This record gives sequence, C-alpha cells and structure tokens, in this order.
Amino acid sequence: MIRAVRDVLMERFRTEVELAAPPSPSGKQLEQMRCGTGSDDSRLYYRSQVADRLKIQHADAVLLSRDLTPLEVEVCRLRYWFVEAHETYQRNVTDDDLHPIRDEEEPWIPPTIATHGGERKVHAAVDANGQRVDGRSVVRGTRARLTSFETIGRVLDLSPRQVRRLLEFAHDKIRRRILAAAEQSA
Repeated sequence: MIRAVRDVLMERFRTEVELAAPPSPSGKQLEQMRCGTGSDDSRLYYRSQVADRLKIQHADAVLLSRDLTPLEVEVCRLRYWFVEAHETYQRNVTDDDLHPIRDEEEPWIPPTIATHGGERKVHAAVDANGQRVDGRSVVRGTRARLTSFETIGRVLDLSPRQVRRLLEFAHDKIRRRILAAAEQSA
C-alpha cells in the first residue's frame, strides 16, 4: 500500500497518463487470440497483467484522493506531475550504502558503484584537512525540482499562499484516508 501523500498523488497522475495512452498493437493481437485467429504468445498475457496492475494502482490512488476538490486536484497535478527542472546534488554516505550495479546488456564493462536510489559514487569522502574518511564516500545524484508555488499560482491565477494552503488541505485529506485504510487493514 502507498504510504506517502506525495507518492499517492504521483501514482495517480502517472497511471492516469499511462492508462490514457493510445492502445498498443498488442490490443489487436489479444483480440485475435480471443477470436481464435491469432497465435499463442505469452507476452500478451504479461501485457494484460501489466494493464490490470496499472488499473488497480490507479484505482487505489484515486480512492485515497477522492475527497479533493477539482481545484485541489489541479494544484496537485501541477505540483507533482510537471517537473520544473532537474538538479544535481552530492552527499556523504557510508560505504555500507553502496553496491555494484552491472549493466546486463554490456557485461564486459566494470560495474558502477551506487546507492539503492541510483546515486553514483564520485570519490572517497575527505575531511576538512583533505584526509580520507574511512567508511564514507561521496555520491552524486539528480532530483526533480517540483513546480514552485509562484508558477502554479500564475497558471491558476492564485497567490503562492493560496497554492500552499490548497496543497496542505489536499495532503491532510489524503493523509486521513491513508490512516483510515491502515486501520481497516489492521
């Protein structure tokens, strides 16, 4: 089950776009199989399972966010679906957080050392005197910078404060739904 409010909203908008995408050629092949005019292909079964999983994920996300007003949904969509920019960052991690990642398509290339989040090792960590710190490394990653409250406000003709409040209301509503769902499943 999805636990973070941000994840609920991102999942809702991601699955919405994927489900609204034009049908793939596999739909025609699946129909041919149903009619007995196509060939047996295990990939079709896999594709239908993926579509079913997408529909379930979308339904879960929509149910958790069903109390939102249309304006709250639009503010959330602008905040969590559209990315304003990507930024690179560096941080210190313990060497225990790192593991080798091997490219399966090019196994002759040495593995990349990275965290589970995909941040790649840059170099060993050093202290203020330039001495290596044992058991620590510096990693570099990229993260999305979410659309600012000012930008959302300009699009919807709202003040940044109104945008912030609408997001807070939406988060509170979804958080209550998540807690209620967790209590029911316990």
